[in-house]
Amino acid sequence: MSPDNEYNEFFKDDIEQVWSKKLVREFDTQNRLHVWKHLHSDLLEPTFAFTSSTRFLGEWRKSTRTLAISPRLLRNFEWDAVVRILKHEMAHMIVSEIWKDISNNGRSHGQLFKKACKVMDVDPCRLTSTAQLYIYELPKKDQIVSKIHKLFCLGESNYEAEAEAAIAKAHELMTRYNISMTDLPADKRFFVFRPVGSIYTKVPEYVKDIARLVARYYFVKHIYMTHGYDRNGYYRTSHKRYIEFYGEPHNVDIAEYVLHFLILEGERQWRAFQKSDKYKNRFEDFDDYGRKRKKGKYSKVAYLEGFCSGFERTLSATHEKVKKAIDPTNKLPVLVNDPLLDEKYKKHYNPSTWHCGSGGSNGGGWGEGLSAGESVRIRQGVTRGNGSGKLLAKSS
Repeated sequence: MSPDNEYNEFFKDDIEQVWSKKLVREFDTQNRLHVWKHLHSDLLEPTFAFTSSTRFLGEWRKSTRTLAISPRLLRNFEWDAVVRILKHEMAHMIVSEIWKDISNNGRSHGQLFKKACKVMDVDPCRLTSTAQLYIYELPKKDQIVSKIHKLFCLGESNYEAEAEAAIAKAHELMTRYNISMTDLPADKRFFVFRPVGSIYTKVPEYVKDIARLVARYYFVKHIYMTHGYDRNGYYRTSHKRYIEFYGEPHNVDIAEYVLHFLILEGERQWRAFQKSDKYKNRFEDFDDYGRKRKKGKYSKVAYLEGFCSGFERTLSATHEKVKKAIDPTNKLPVLVNDPLLDEKYKKHYNPSTWHCGSGGSNGGGWGEGLSAGESVRIRQGVTRGNGSGKLLAKSS
């Protein structure tokens, strides 16, 4: 479901759960709009599955009643493209489940299928590659993202100057590329939304901090969404929340990677701090009854909020260097305002209105987290092929 690194693999189950809910809701919508309207019958909801196969974008499997969707489709295309594939597969379902024709296990593209496509209001042509769905293929997207990722990986150098230079170059490349992208005509650009991270009963403050700073520095928008609609579109009694990024695919790729890295790295730094002498010696003396007296309390939330602030300081300093590298007069704003991104974002999510309330943290640890955050460098995710079993590389 996610790119081949364990930063994304850690969140895979939650992200697939959100995508499944979105597909179920879209399936129900298309069922009412087309199947019931024209045939006065409903398709029974299938089991949705995700596959890494490169042979298809979507597939109806009659024998198991499974509708398989390619993760590439969900991650890299506008929702209209997903709906197009979904309606194509629902046409197959009409043929096999309502009209009882199971030629080629329900995957035939014959006359009945073409008739079903008219019911679903979708082109009956077979879609065999993602290229057929592109409105516009971003120029050099793959090369740009690959180069930026490699520069992030150089940030794990033990030499601070080399690491900072690599990170600065990655941000300069991102900024230059996105400046050029904003000059393209609106019809040559497209935007995707993507669930990221975990599903929460209440989104932790430090996770909101991370989402906010990633959105600020990595050319995406973010929003907190509700997970837990029933089949009729109403909230369940207990609903949960998750974060969604919105932007151009190459920017969402990088922003998702950075968010996942920071959440897991913050957790790792906190566990390391708990093993330090400073944490272990937080109980220093005894009271009159021989009980250990508490000198200070360290809060995980406070530590991780400090961690986010520390990383943001480093990121801000890096962007100042990027400004000078791109514009020696230092007049270029740190981040390029993208009116089209703002417009598309508001149009896509309107009238989504719920927000996470803000809250403070109790206890100490903010300063210790700040120091840890300031020393963080973005690192490469460990691939599945790596047999070391380690999830994260050490911070410098």
